[in-house]
Amino acid sequence: MNRVHVIGFVGTGQAKGIPYSETVYCPMGEDGGVRRDLGVRSRYPSHALARIHGADRLTLLVTDEAEKVQTLWENRSDPFPADLRRAVAWGNEGHPDLKPVPAPRFETIGAGRTMSDQWTLFDTLVRISTAAVDAEDTLVLDISLGFRSVPFFAGTVSTYLRAAGHKGPIKVFYGAWEARQDVEGDTVTPLWDLTETIRLGEVSLAIRVLMETGRMPSSLLEPLRETRGFAALAEALERYNRDFETVNLPALLLGRAATGETPATLVRRLLSSMEAPTGARAPLAHVLRTLEATMNHLSTDESNLTGMAAQRAALGLAERYLAVGRLIEAAITLDEMWPLLYADEDQDQLPFAGEGAPPSKRRVHRVQSRCEERWRAESGPQAKRSGKVRNSFAHGGIQISRREEVDLTQEVGSLLDGYREAIARGRPAVAPVADGSRPGKTPELGPFLNVTNHPSTTWKEDQRSGAEEIGPIVDWPFPRVEEDLTTRDILDLARDEVARIVRLNPRAVLVQGEFVLTACLIPLLQKEGIPVYATVTRRAAETGGFQFLGYRLYPVLTLSEDPV
Repeated sequence: MNRVHVIGFVGTGQAKGIPYSETVYCPMGEDGGVRRDLGVRSRYPSHALARIHGADRLTLLVTDEAEKVQTLWENRSDPFPADLRRAVAWGNEGHPDLKPVPAPRFETIGAGRTMSDQWTLFDTLVRISTAAVDAEDTLVLDISLGFRSVPFFAGTVSTYLRAAGHKGPIKVFYGAWEARQDVEGDTVTPLWDLTETIRLGEVSLAIRVLMETGRMPSSLLEPLRETRGFAALAEALERYNRDFETVNLPALLLGRAATGETPATLVRRLLSSMEAPTGARAPLAHVLRTLEATMNHLSTDESNLTGMAAQRAALGLAERYLAVGRLIEAAITLDEMWPLLYADEDQDQLPFAGEGAPPSKRRVHRVQSRCEERWRAESGPQAKRSGKVRNSFAHGGIQISRREEVDLTQEVGSLLDGYREAIARGRPAVAPVADGSRPGKTPELGPFLNVTNHPSTTWKEDQRSGAEEIGPIVDWPFPRVEEDLTTRDILDLARDEVARIVRLNPRAVLVQGEFVLTACLIPLLQKEGIPVYATVTRRAAETGGFQFLGYRLYPVLTLSEDPV
């Protein structure tokens, strides 16, 4: 059962010895005006709020100074303000449709002049809130008569209760005495609802948590649901969060049958359809723009997982997983989507619920098996590495010997680089399978890879034209070799670099740089069947520069099993 608990403050009055003034406290309407029809006459906004909200419990925090002001009390031994006792009695009259106000409970607090007093206040607010309110109940905080640090503590307590698991509404009000107006012989005072202002901080935090960790706890979505105009966005984020957590690739990349929208495109549509950043949206404008930008990585209008748009979206998804430290999810995305890049463009479509009926499990398995076979035949070491990385996570590293230990963060990042390069090259041209033979790639003119520290943009025309006779030039910076690397370290670096180069299917490679790494790269590239060139130059005596004379193949070199 949802109950309502109102917590407010009682001080010394407008001035010591002068009780609070009587007024008609009125809630604010949607149009910004006061709801006079719901007004409650009282000296205390907490009493009015308890009446308006149908409180089941009313707790008032009384400063120790207020207890010393005799005009507020029947006598020194009576801990209840006399006029408040009377207000509860007569304040229940006049609105027969409203629930009677319960007798208030009182707690004594310090005047708030020291940090000790203020932390005591914080502890008191938390104790009262958590002891008297269930997780689903409504908590109403009235900060009208508190000292000046109370608004800060009210917001802090609200955020704290959310973190502690409170799921019910938390509302904060301020009875704006200074904004009172005389209306038809009565003094009318608005009850400003500050809930949305405090909630915006919680909403901003929730979105930042989502962007920085890839996770949004459901408790952080509650403030977003309770903020006007954001309920639909909260639902979309919850769906995105659920699919992102479970690596539901079809749902994330293609959407669901009911809507045809992915969670990300739904979020982006809701954000773009929102009005200009006014009202509650104005303080959130920056974080919402950042959120929209993070959703661009999943932008696709594909209806099947084998399409290139879906592949690019999968790349963005893998990058997103890696950016928030979700290595396992990134590895799964790569290992599942990369083989589908090798689907037959016209035949191996994997339609999803967004277009027609879902494919049968048998057909899905058949297409995936064919794609994986082509992938392994074409990429070779890359597919093997991907499988080993995924297995490293699946088996907790137990299947990897100490000799094979690797930095999985680096490995996933390297695989991601390879996937990015594969997508940049486009769908591989796959030769038809005949007589049960393994598929092969249609020969094509690959690039002339410039693996040096001299970008081709600095070359003279004769050097450029000579390279272009071999293949289109692609610059590939020579790897940096740190001074403390051993020869074995450099050999490992060369192997990693060759694995990346092979994915580009180069026609030939120009290699010139640090001597030991160059000596390792040459035989490793040649073993892959890739011609390796050096430049032929002559020093020009008159200028001190070099004259380009052509390109020369390195002799065929080999590395022993253990060359170090």
